[in-house]
Amino acid sequence: MSSHTSRLGIMSCAIFVAACGVAGDSTGQLDAGAGDGATMRCAEVGTTPVTLHFINQRAAAVSLRWLNEACSEIPYASIAPGASATESTFVGHAWRIREGTTGDGEVIADYVAQATDAPTGTVIIPPIAGQPPVLCSSMGVSPVALRVVNQRSAPVSLFWIDSQCQEFFRSTLSPGRSFDEDSYVGHVWRVREGAQASVGAILEERVLVAADAPLATMRIAPPAGETPTVCSTETGAAVSLTVNNQSGGPVSIYWVNASCEPIFRETTASGHAFTQSTFVGHVWQVRAGDAAANGVLLQQFAPLAADAPSMTVNIP
Repeated sequence: MSSHTSRLGIMSCAIFVAACGVAGDSTGQLDAGAGDGATMRCAEVGTTPVTLHFINQRAAAVSLRWLNEACSEIPYASIAPGASATESTFVGHAWRIREGTTGDGEVIADYVAQATDAPTGTVIIPPIAGQPPVLCSSMGVSPVALRVVNQRSAPVSLFWIDSQCQEFFRSTLSPGRSFDEDSYVGHVWRVREGAQASVGAILEERVLVAADAPLATMRIAPPAGETPTVCSTETGAAVSLTVNNQSGGPVSIYWVNASCEPIFRETTASGHAFTQSTFVGHVWQVRAGDAAANGVLLQQFAPLAADAPSMTVNIP
């Protein structure tokens, strides 16, 4: 913490307990009743150093603010949903947590560093009533081979959550792509919108359980009404596939493999056809443009048993 730390004040407040269960940390307490009009009492300088981990279990970002000797708020950090901020402070020093990142949001809670926090403590910002909390990983001994599949038409970011609820970026998954990771029962995984987007909206969060061992798949479904990007199955009857391009421009043909990865096959000009031997259960994509991996998805389909031995798809 900066030189301002030595001038922090304290509050006299009622206390509400929040728990995290991180080994080696004391558990912080939040004054959930404090508000903009709360009566504050500033005190002498603290001398016992404390490192506080503020963990946001809410579904929205919050603002962390230090209260100085005059009880004025000094901004220190914005904490994204499920993320954390670590601050060096002293016993008796005061902090305030507000909704949003601008500093003028409603007060969520106030906190005074306690002697039991030294040398390190964890302060949890709990979710709104009725909402599930953002979770932390626990120690697991049962291995799980995890596959994460992005069935959305936009990239997503995958994060592993450690025992202190902190995010560690693992991979960006392009549309239709998958990512494999060795994990354990009790580990938490989070998927956010966007590429390497630590502030993107949380799309899915999962705690691996005993039933997931030894193999688990985490599928990131598309928004309602959007066609999911799917994976090819390995077996099925042979099918002769013909794609007629009746659109006004070129289209790109992709086969989607068993790992949900689109494999480019050819660009088909307007008025021409693409013919390929394939199998029941194989997935194909037709996108607008010439070799356009990010082109607009015009059609996505997989031959069924009833389509054998031949199938024709027209692209209007």
